Amino acid sequence: MVLGFGLLVVGCQSPTTPSGIPQKPAGFSAVAGNSQVALSWNTVSGATAYHVAWAGGNGSTVGGTIDISGGAATSYTQTGLANGFTYTYTMYASNSTGNSPATDVLSAKPYTTIAAIPTLTSATAGNGQVSLSWTAVTAATSYNVYRSTSSGSQGTKIASPTTAGYTDVSVTNGTTYYYEVAAVLAGGESQTSNQLSATPLTLVTGVPTGLGATAGNNQVGLTWTGVAGATSYNVYRSTASGIQGSKVASATSASFTDTYVANGTSYFYEVTAVSAAGESGASNQVTSIPVNPPLAPSGLTATAGNSLVALTWTSVSGATSYNVYRSLTLGIQGGVIASPTSANFSDTSVTNGTTYYYEVAAVASAVESRLSSWVSATPPWIDYSTGNGLGSNVVLNVAVSGSSVYAATTGGLSISNNGGTSWTNYTSANGLGGSYVYAVAVSGSTIYAASNGGLSVSTNGGTSWTNHSSANTIYRLVVSGSTIYAATAGGLSVSTNAGSSWTNYTIANGLGNNLVIGEAVSGSSIYAATNGGLSVSTNGGTSWINYTAANGLASSNVTAVAVSGSTIYAATNGGLSVSTNSGTSWTSYTTTNGLGDNQVDDVVLSGSSIYVATAGGLSLSSNGGASWTNYSSSNGLGTNNAQSVAVSGTNIYVATNGGGLSVYQ
Repeated sequence: MVLGFGLLVVGCQSPTTPSGIPQKPAGFSAVAGNSQVALSWNTVSGATAYHVAWAGGNGSTVGGTIDISGGAATSYTQTGLANGFTYTYTMYASNSTGNSPATDVLSAKPYTTIAAIPTLTSATAGNGQVSLSWTAVTAATSYNVYRSTSSGSQGTKIASPTTAGYTDVSVTNGTTYYYEVAAVLAGGESQTSNQLSATPLTLVTGVPTGLGATAGNNQVGLTWTGVAGATSYNVYRSTASGIQGSKVASATSASFTDTYVANGTSYFYEVTAVSAAGESGASNQVTSIPVNPPLAPSGLTATAGNSLVALTWTSVSGATSYNVYRSLTLGIQGGVIASPTSANFSDTSVTNGTTYYYEVAAVASAVESRLSSWVSATPPWIDYSTGNGLGSNVVLNVAVSGSSVYAATTGGLSISNNGGTSWTNYTSANGLGGSYVYAVAVSGSTIYAASNGGLSVSTNGGTSWTNHSSANTIYRLVVSGSTIYAATAGGLSVSTNAGSSWTNYTIANGLGNNLVIGEAVSGSSIYAATNGGLSVSTNGGTSWINYTAANGLASSNVTAVAVSGSTIYAATNGGLSVSTNSGTSWTSYTTTNGLGDNQVDDVVLSGSSIYVATAGGLSLSSNGGASWTNYSSSNGLGTNNAQSVAVSGTNIYVATNGGGLSVYQ
């Protein structure tokens, strides 16, 4: 065969040596020295000579064959070699019959003699690694680690650590490796150390640690830290401390629940790991006593709020905590969302408008009770903002017709035909007179929008608009049949022909003030909320009666008005004033009576309930004003500053200043 740098190695035979031909030399080794390599081998029976083929050199390829006479020879030293360069060697034996097979190729690197040579003190095999350590050499700047898979061969350099230790992780379990180490100093590399070998193997299974036990009702739950290489774990149980007991299970993961136990009895557990290497030693021993569960909680209640549901229940004697379960479907337990230690919990990870179902269990000594009865709650307020498609978060007015919602915003008229799921925004770019919309009214299929560009009317759902200019800002709109009533900064304007022509009522006609902020119509009576009081006409505007603070109103600055029969509700900046006798006398409701704020901007009647939009939120009374329930940002409104309110069925729509449109469902 051809060896190394083109040297012909003769005498290579087939694996079976013919009769009379010498066997391949055994124990062949090559040890480098200063400018030399010492070769040695075992004598071969019947050999009369040995032949060494070598190659290597200092920059140019050299080599040849060394013939050694005499069958008793066991060594040869080749001198005159270049230090620091690698030489390769192989040999075969011969006699008159023929040549033996050649040995494996060995390598060696002659070196300059340095007095300090490391001593390789240990080569410790591990799982997929071999850890080496050696004696440090004074003044060494680093060490060269050599590895071979043949005994006596220096092998190749695999690392150059700067400390007297190295862990070789590029090894294969089951393979034997041979290591030598040389010191590197200013004068060059030292002679290599003694050679040590190690065979990395998969470690014998370790002992499980961290065994823990949790008692339950007629059960004990066990967990422990898994062991690398383990294929299963044996669980042992005893009723006496210090005794391993009998095996009760073979688990394939690092946990097990023992359900064959009795409440009130002490049990002692140990765990061992099992692998192909066998069974490990036992873990630490733990003890646990299964216990009876506590009683199930009773009296569970759920109260919805703004993005929260407040839960309360009756405390259970002996309970140390409670598990709260939540689901989106009645009858499905859901997951644990909290484990409070007291008999109450506020769930703040909820979405307004979504119904949630709750159950609670008591926990004592890590044992859980049966579940309580179900309760449900729906956080009532849903807030719509620019993020949902509104033209602006400043909503000044709202109207509802069927499933359609109309929001007058400072960024256009926003319309939803699906209860708020999606919105279409109309601005001057879509044909509105202006994009700053103050008010909106709906009559049948006709939409009326008051903006900074006048009155815009659409009879086709917003596809096209007819605009009527106005010299004054229109703050509110009321449509009754074919008659339009517009509350403006210059009086009350009335059109009986869909906006083609207008009749204006001002101070000159008897209004309390030209600044009209709201209006209402009941039969032939017109009610105008002005900055100078409430002006009422019972004859279609021919004459007016003015009611002010001097007549009993909370304030002469009236912002809105609503009428039911002979009862008049006047929203003012001093509270809500109510007259049950068509204005003869007035009763005022303020924060003292429970209103959210004295600044009242709108009032709406629905059934027996009064809805009042205030600067402090929405105030609701279902008993004629005797008591009030207030909704603010803490209950779900977008902001406390409520501008307008509309009611449709059980839904309440509140236009807020800066918080968008809030809907109570």
